[in-house]
Amino acid sequence: MDNVQQGDIVLIKAGNYFEHVQFSGVATSEQPIIVEAYPGERVVINGTIPIIQDWESYNNNGHIIYKTHLDTVAIAEQMGESFKTVFQLFINNRTSAASYQ
Repeated sequence: MDNVQQGDIVLIKAGNYFEHVQFSGVATSEQPIIVEAYPGERVVINGTIPIIQDWESYNNNGHIIYKTHLDTVAIAEQMGESFKTVFQLFINNRTSAASYQ
């Protein structure tokens, strides 16, 4: 996306894209930057970042839950900006409650 310029059309192939994307291209109403799915393909850009961590089970009053420790430095590097908090957690494309302490 760093090379996108006014009037460009960016076609994205099918898939789920989890990366944090920023670009500095400047669009105008006369020369917009268009980002769209490749014809006939389904694209999901959700702006999340995969949490690839070891999870450990934890017994919470008879209910088994899982916990992990986030590497906030690595997340900030992956995002290219400071990491503030976790608002949601998705497991197999379904949302779950999340808290960050």
